[in-house]
Amino acid sequence: MRANRYLTGAVILLAAALRLAGIDFGLPLRLHPDEPHLVGLAQRMLGTGDLNPHFFHWPALQIYLVAASGRLGTLAGWVESRTDFLLTGRILSAAMGTATVAFTMAIADRIWRDRAISLLTGVFIATALLHVRCSHYATIDVAATFWLTFGLWWVAVNRERDEPVLLAYFAAGLAFGLAVASKYNTVLIIPVVMVWSAYWSRSRGFLPVVLAPTSIVIGAVIAFVATNPYSLLDAERFASGLSDLMRHYNDPIAHPRNQGDSNLSFNLYTLFAGEYGGLALSMAAVGLGVLIARERRLDLYLLAGFPLLTYLYLSFQMANFARNLIPLIPFLAVASAHGTAFLARSALSLGHPGKRIRDSVVFGVGLLACLPGLVASAHFDALLIAKDTRETASEWLAQHLPTGSRVALGAEYWANPTIPHGVRSAKLGLPNHPLAYYRAEGFDYLIMNSISYDAYVEYPDRRPEEREAYAQLERELASEARLCAEFEGPRARAPINDELPNPRIRIFALNGTCPDADLGPPPTR
Repeated sequence: MRANRYLTGAVILLAAALRLAGIDFGLPLRLHPDEPHLVGLAQRMLGTGDLNPHFFHWPALQIYLVAASGRLGTLAGWVESRTDFLLTGRILSAAMGTATVAFTMAIADRIWRDRAISLLTGVFIATALLHVRCSHYATIDVAATFWLTFGLWWVAVNRERDEPVLLAYFAAGLAFGLAVASKYNTVLIIPVVMVWSAYWSRSRGFLPVVLAPTSIVIGAVIAFVATNPYSLLDAERFASGLSDLMRHYNDPIAHPRNQGDSNLSFNLYTLFAGEYGGLALSMAAVGLGVLIARERRLDLYLLAGFPLLTYLYLSFQMANFARNLIPLIPFLAVASAHGTAFLARSALSLGHPGKRIRDSVVFGVGLLACLPGLVASAHFDALLIAKDTRETASEWLAQHLPTGSRVALGAEYWANPTIPHGVRSAKLGLPNHPLAYYRAEGFDYLIMNSISYDAYVEYPDRRPEEREAYAQLERELASEARLCAEFEGPRARAPINDELPNPRIRIFALNGTCPDADLGPPPTR
């Protein structure tokens, strides 16, 4: 028993280490598309006293939690700037991500009472690159998944009781309401668990069948309204925000990096190609088959409805963002643990070893199956700890760019280096214009970042016209402009997206003369 506690503690410590390493990456630069906006909303609330977010593409709970954390940090004396405030939000995400690992292990333990299964579940989610990566960001996705697993823990508690307690269903509903109050699409868990609770109560008469799902709904509504009061107090703007969000996810002119025609297969590719890992996903496929063939418990099949419905919902939206797949990771971790345990135990059954030896071997095999995810996550942390290309490019610009010059940048502000004071800049939809346009507008320099154009190369069939415009601009830059500096660092082991470190940055002089040309060749990284 003591060994189990030590191993559980080791898994949780591993999860915390992977999520806290490099947590201060890029600061004070803004290197993520959503963090500055969420933290800015939280700071505005504290500065003005107005708790209405006036922005409803996201629910308000995580904004309030970041604001509260920032206020506590200010009172404690270690939050003194916007940079400190943003770091506080990141630490909150890392803590919630680590707690998600603990709750997922506890759920697996309560349902299967299998030491190896619960430990392997924890290791698979602890090392999942997508979950590790997004636990570094002051955003909503990891937070929503934390509340989701907290609610499922209450479901697992009730499941093992001879007489389910309505208060536990209510507590689960509160947690699920908090999940929806963090990210709207987790609402799919509520009908799934309502059906599950009705099924689980079926032998106890009509009244429990009605009261169990009702308790869940009441808890969810109370939690959502309490933490998103302006969904009622500012109902018109709330409805408008939800409508805008739905249009955003079905916007046919979204960036090709985040918009495709076949997201049913694309989301699977995203998980397989690095965000969860090919080996881990293969183990999950085996585990899913094992659970279907061996468990034969309808209640577990009902709970599996959430990841299935979520995957289908996301796959039939035109937009695809890898972070939306995070709520699937705890379920995949459970399936991966079952698949790994099944294969290892099947191989060991020929020798009939003792239970302790068998469990140790199963856990060891599971660690090997998790190794690719661990390596990818550790590599990602190493990238965050090292200096990002945007930081290096910012330093070069501060040293070399002449005061009064004019610079054209890509529209994605987080993908660009910082432009020094005294230099005029404009963020444009690169590469939507030919080189002659930038010259005619009086730009002296053009800065290209790979976040703006990677997808045109990676997915050439999605936007052929814009891809050709990019290719034409590249040809013109090669023949009519001069490359003054190029910064390129190692890339994360995941499919391209707009949140990864070290975008390739190139600085071109449109008049053919680089600043400080006498200093020698431009630096590269």
